[in-house]
Amino acid sequence: MDNIIITGASGFIGKNILNFYKDKKIIVVTRRKKIKNSKFVKVINYKNFDELILKLKKIKARIVIHCATHYVKKHKLDDIKNINEANILLGNIILEMSKNIGIKKFINFTSIWELQNKNLYSYSKKFFSELIEFYKRRHIQIKFYNIYLSDTFGKGDNRKKILPTIKRKYKENQTIKIVSKNLKLNFLNIEDLLNSVNILIKKSQIKPGNYLMMNNKNFLIHKIFAQFNSINKKKIKFKYKSKKSINTKIPNIKLLPGLKLDNSKINNIIEYIKR
Repeated sequence: MDNIIITGASGFIGKNILNFYKDKKIIVVTRRKKIKNSKFVKVINYKNFDELILKLKKIKARIVIHCATHYVKKHKLDDIKNINEANILLGNIILEMSKNIGIKKFINFTSIWELQNKNLYSYSKKFFSELIEFYKRRHIQIKFYNIYLSDTFGKGDNRKKILPTIKRKYKENQTIKIVSKNLKLNFLNIEDLLNSVNILIKKSQIKPGNYLMMNNKNFLIHKIFAQFNSINKKKIKFKYKSKKSINTKIPNIKLLPGLKLDNSKINNIIEYIKR
């Protein structure tokens, strides 16, 4: 397999992709020094973007998997620098240098929330997607894939997202407060994501473009709780704040060809919470 550059390898998705390819030739681009590596992994640490540019000039790779992101729901003044550096500048530098590095595929992970323009995070992700459109015209030899995600979950997920929060509160025997009984969310197991990334890397016939990597259906939160409590002695304790209908909208974008949902069913969600 060709050299792969991974950004955001300290995050949930990037870390899992790195572990999936730990025996391949990987180049990790990070500001964090604590990245577990093997003899196959080269770590590019940088303190500033000038240093990053100098180090990128010395490498060759064929694939970029861009996972780096900085999420803040409601930003403060101190967040602006991190949002711009992680969501725009880092990727922009790699895009600019892609031709010299030898990149043939650029895979960008983004969020369906970029389509809703709710906060500075979503605008920054949207702006980077627009940058990719610019570089598509400039680097016609590179295949660009913009992958839209909703909620992911899986082993080792300690993020402040709904499923990890439910899992933690369940273990601690705490009551989980949910915004609505009629909350519908879209969940994709990290295992299915990894299998799809592998297909995207290996299969050259998948056309460049924008794709969804999501479940083909949403899950009603109270049905997850009901099924969980019907089969487990220890019950989930929960309290709903309302009965308002809240539904994750599945965008009108094509699903990634080859995406399988073998590990993203309600039974997988229940098993994740219980483990």
